[in-house]
Amino acid sequence: MKQLETNRRLLAWGSIILVCAIILSAFIFLKQKTIINDLSDIEPYIDSYSVEYKSERGFGNDRFDIYSFKLKKSNEIDLFNLIDNKFQNEYTYFKGMLENINTNEDNSNTHIRKDLNNFISYNDTKYFIIDVAGTKKLYLYNEKMSKGYCLILTI
Repeated sequence: MKQLETNRRLLAWGSIILVCAIILSAFIFLKQKTIINDLSDIEPYIDSYSVEYKSERGFGNDRFDIYSFKLKKSNEIDLFNLIDNKFQNEYTYFKGMLENINTNEDNSNTHIRKDLNNFISYNDTKYFIIDVAGTKKLYLYNEKMSKGYCLILTI
């Protein structure tokens, strides 16, 4: 009788642990999917990525986020263009937000503007812009450095 009671308790605890593990796995999966959705335009080409800056959310869905990424094979993607006048015009929106990072946040994010300005100044850096439903995404990539950035601005 005691053995039966012990088995029932173990089964109950095992079930609770299993449910908790499933919930935790689902949470991790959904969080991962949300981040990769921001990079969905190039998702099949991404080898790795990280969040460089995530702004505090404003009214509605206002945000300014920056990701860095590496591509599996950079020559497979032909969306990128060399930096030109169109880039300079579009970049003004993002540049203003970058300046706010350095003035409004603690000093832990001050390197971002400098890193991006240096990155853009390299001759081999390419870009493409997506503007859909109030969200602008600026993708930057430098094949020689095997690195890219995605700046996302939603107002």
